[in-house]
Amino acid sequence: MTKNFLSIVIPLYNKQNSIRRAIESVLVQSYQNFEIIIVNDGSTDDSLLEVERIKDPRITLISINNSGVAFARNLGIDKARSKYVCLLDGDDEYYTEFLAEINKMISVNSNCSLYSCRYEVVDSKGHLKIGNLSLEVNYFGIVSDFYKEYSRSRSLVCSSSVCINKDLFNKVGGFPVGKKTGEDIYVWLNLNLLAPTFFSSKILSLIHQDAENRTNTRVQREVPYHLYYYLFLNFDSADKRIISYCYKSSVIQSVDALFNRNIHVFNLYLNMFKEKFYSTYIFLKFLRFFPVRLISIVKNIRDKITVKVKG
Repeated sequence: MTKNFLSIVIPLYNKQNSIRRAIESVLVQSYQNFEIIIVNDGSTDDSLLEVERIKDPRITLISINNSGVAFARNLGIDKARSKYVCLLDGDDEYYTEFLAEINKMISVNSNCSLYSCRYEVVDSKGHLKIGNLSLEVNYFGIVSDFYKEYSRSRSLVCSSSVCINKDLFNKVGGFPVGKKTGEDIYVWLNLNLLAPTFFSSKILSLIHQDAENRTNTRVQREVPYHLYYYLFLNFDSADKRIISYCYKSSVIQSVDALFNRNIHVFNLYLNMFKEKFYSTYIFLKFLRFFPVRLISIVKNIRDKITVKVKG
């Protein structure tokens, strides 16, 4: 099997309690042919000090003024020496065989746009959860219909489970700078227009939703960028598979906003649906008058179907 040199890019902003865990999860990998590029995005806590305490020649630390996670990732990818760049958020961690599995996938097919392993999640209450997967339990190979499988799965791709093809990433134009949510999904959707995703169903990364300064706890007042971009800005010119994915996702997101009584975001979805999906717009306006308890029941049923609590 080919031993591909891999780059790991970690954007860092105020993760002093978790960044050491993330870095050490890379250093103890069974596969050791890699470099780590950490982009300190203007942290104001002791994150930088935590990184500097770890002495390893494979670590490159870049410090910049705060510019957002998209800019930090783009910079790290630009500096990466490998064509294959793994991403890891400063909150999260790899299991020890993650890089070995990525290398195995690349060795089988070196021309994919994304390589991803299944992941699990620790939620804010400390519960370990795994999202559903529409593919076979022991899946290893090309995802033939990425958009369909992505819309049906909740543990297929995330920003701490992927390795990207740098050449194709550059053709996409990188992560859209200045966007705070959905900028990563925008990239996954576009990369799969250029080449397929290779997926392994082995659970090899852990997402810490309980970590400090997570995006999903900081940004709650906007429609994710990929949904707004495709359903509002570029609806007529976008690939129909992407439109279908974004439509399904936006309906779920709008109902979640209503359940959480985030009326500002719910109204943003309403305005987005009004022009292109008028029947959905009417349905959601009607749904707004439903008791929150009834919406909660439906949401809980969906969550039980799509997410399994492991412990």
